[in-house]
Amino acid sequence: MNKKAEIALYILLPIICASLHWICVRVYAYYCAPPGFDGWLITILNTANPICSYILQMMEITKYFYSQAWILIGISSIAILKQFFKSNLPSDTTTYPNLN
Repeated sequence: MNKKAEIALYILLPIICASLHWICVRVYAYYCAPPGFDGWLITILNTANPICSYILQMMEITKYFYSQAWILIGISSIAILKQFFKSNLPSDTTTYPNLN
């Protein structure tokens, strides 16, 4: 993969995870736990529904991957900055003026 594709993937990864999580929350709220008293009755019947259970599992997984994506972005940013400063700073420290 080229550098631009890697950068795009790092940027899009949390956006994709958050979007998928949001979709799962909306679908769960609409089908599995609708508002109101009749929604409460539907929730009693749908709590053990395999589709609702799967949606809850997807919400948990997307939450985990969202957190991991931000950790990956942080670590990658530190590595990029380290490489940038390593390649752009002179290795000879005698070129800096004495500030004492």
